[in-house]
Amino acid sequence: MSRLFAHAALLVTLLSAQAQAQPTWFEVEVFVFERDSQTNEQWSEAQRHYQADKLMDLISPALLSDVSDLSQALQSCSAAEWATDPEGCNQRWQQPTQAPSLPSTIPWQIGAREPLELEETSQAEQPSSVEIDAETQTIGTEAVELAEAQEQTENMPTDPNQAPLLLRDDELQFGEMIANLQRQLRLKPMLHMGWRQGVQPRFKAKAFHLFGGEDLSEQFDRQGLPVQTSELDSLIPQFSFLQSQTTETQPLWQLEGSLKIYLDHYLFVETDFVLREPGLRKIKAEKTLEDSEQVTASNVEVSEVQEEQSFLYHIPFVQNKRVKSREMHYFDHPKMGVILQIRRMQQPGEESPEG
Repeated sequence: MSRLFAHAALLVTLLSAQAQAQPTWFEVEVFVFERDSQTNEQWSEAQRHYQADKLMDLISPALLSDVSDLSQALQSCSAAEWATDPEGCNQRWQQPTQAPSLPSTIPWQIGAREPLELEETSQAEQPSSVEIDAETQTIGTEAVELAEAQEQTENMPTDPNQAPLLLRDDELQFGEMIANLQRQLRLKPMLHMGWRQGVQPRFKAKAFHLFGGEDLSEQFDRQGLPVQTSELDSLIPQFSFLQSQTTETQPLWQLEGSLKIYLDHYLFVETDFVLREPGLRKIKAEKTLEDSEQVTASNVEVSEVQEEQSFLYHIPFVQNKRVKSREMHYFDHPKMGVILQIRRMQQPGEESPEG
């Protein structure tokens, strides 16, 4: 009998530990905006770049340019895998020169895709006069099944350890507040989105890759310097495809960074953003002053002058704040602001109050 009680106690302990190991799910909504304010603060010329493949990305899958892009992406990975393991999906991507493309300007409000119509998907997947094999035919079906599964579950998680879920536009709650702020403060919206996620302890939590605004990579390089266009580039445009295969230009979004939410007895939010802003910087240049009457090696004088050069500043926004669920939290900065709310939600496997 004592052995039976010991086994029962061990089972209860294991079940309790398993329950504690499961993440607690919350609904997150975030609004990032740029201030139209003048400041005397001098920003550093240091550049900040992010390893996007190490971060969770909910934006790119929502912005794939068309149905064929979505289906091609799902051929190598599911939408959940693209969100949680973009590095692995990129390695499995079979056609790197035709990878899903993002627009040059990101819409400031991001929402989950509407379910794809079966007829629309099948038409996009089956070009005329080309024989489609069985493997290719399953691509469109996967996309439709993914959309139908999201619709059937009302965009709610069914497994505590599943990938985060991007909120649809009609699930976002900041709309009226944003309209009032735009009217009163004339701010510039950069990003508005939301998602449902399981929140983990800090050592297990993964950050989200957030970005928005315009891609500035055609104007500036990754050192912040203006892109120089040579005459040779315009003379041989027919060979441009070779460059696209060997060198891939990474986008430089106006807003880019990471956001991590984790539990450490309380909820914490870590933000690590940059606002990329074109401006001017002073650079040193050499000026030669020569005697107009006698030009000799002895009367050539070299002096330093300052010139202005276009430069892409990376304005940092790094904060770590303890927050409470359901409360509206504001992260302040001279050039931008972040409004965030974390809401409690029904946990996976729990019955709704109506049920």
